[in-house]
Amino acid sequence: MIGLCVTTLLFFIFGILFSMGKGGFLIAGWNIMSPEERARYDKKAVFRNMSALMFFCAGCTVLLLLGEALKVEALSWAGALLIPCVIFFVVRVNTAGKK
Repeated sequence: MIGLCVTTLLFFIFGILFSMGKGGFLIAGWNIMSPEERARYDKKAVFRNMSALMFFCAGCTVLLLLGEALKVEALSWAGALLIPCVIFFVVRVNTAGKK
């Protein structure tokens, strides 16, 4: 339960960080890209999508927390949306973020 609380808080903090256009070092591969490769991506779009991903993941973990705390299994299953959400946003960042 404490682990989920910490995870939720981290997702929320990272969501805020990405929405401010900071935290590129947290995106896998962003630091190792050459400036020419980075120029092919719309930085605002990438950070906006990463921010949305973090906030959505925070929402899913809140559902998991509520399901655990209230002993409502349906909320725990709703928290399982985390897996398809991550897959969707990984594809979206790699396609919608390109110029």
